[in-house]
Formats: sequence, structure tokens, C-alpha cells
Amino acid sequence: MAARTIPTVAGLQSSTAIVLVAVSGLLFWLWSGPAAVACLVGGLLVMVNLYLLSVLGRMVLGAAAGGRGKFALAVIPLQMVVLLGLVYILLGRARLNALGFALGVSTQVAGICLEVGRRLVVCRIGQEANVSQEKGLKS
Repeated sequence: MAARTIPTVAGLQSSTAIVLVAVSGLLFWLWSGPAAVACLVGGLLVMVNLYLLSVLGRMVLGAAAGGRGKFALAVIPLQMVVLLGLVYILLGRARLNALGFALGVSTQVAGICLEVGRRLVVCRIGQEANVSQEKGLKS
């Protein structure tokens, strides 16, 4: 039961993708196409960042367990520098819509909240089903 309540990176990414498509669609409909594109770019950037951090985190844990992944300790700060440089290029040089980009980045937080809430509801329903089964067995 406890394993079903822990969100996975794939679950977080799928929830983020759903929120990202919805928000960028709303931006396109209510505001402008460039804002919607910037939203998509920001959301995809944080999704790729989360994926890379999860891969690098597994490598660091492997190195701690005696594996061959010690270079991941140096790659994580380098990955953040590359990410900041990419954000600078996208906003400063490519002139992406900053508000749309910020909304796209914030879809990661909304996706995480959505996935955690979904997992909690699944856990609650499972607990209620177990309680009702136990009551049925006692009767």
C-alpha cells in the first residue's frame, strides 16, 4: 500500500505535461501565441531538468553505494550553470515572453501538487476499502 502513495518521476512528469498543455492552451486562447510558446518552452525546460536531476541523483546514490558514478557529484552543479545559461539565452537573446516562460516554469509546481494530491486520494480510497473489508470479515 505504501509504494502506491510515493510519487514517481514519471507520474510527476505526466501531471506536469497535462498542466503545461492546459496552461499554454489557455495562454494561446486568452493572450497570444508567443506567450503560449514561451510557456511550453519553460515547462519543457523544467521537465528536462527534473529528469536529468533524477538520473544524476541515482548516479550519486550509486557512487555512495560503491558504484562508478562519482563524476555526477561534479555534473550536478555544472548542470545548474548550463540551465541558468540556457534561461539567459532564451529570455535575453531569443526574447521569449517572460511571463509566459514563468508560467511554464510554474507548471512543474502545479504538476507536483496535482500528482501528490492524486496519490493521497488513491491512498485514502485504498484505506477506506481495507477498513470496509475488515468490517465485513468481522461481521
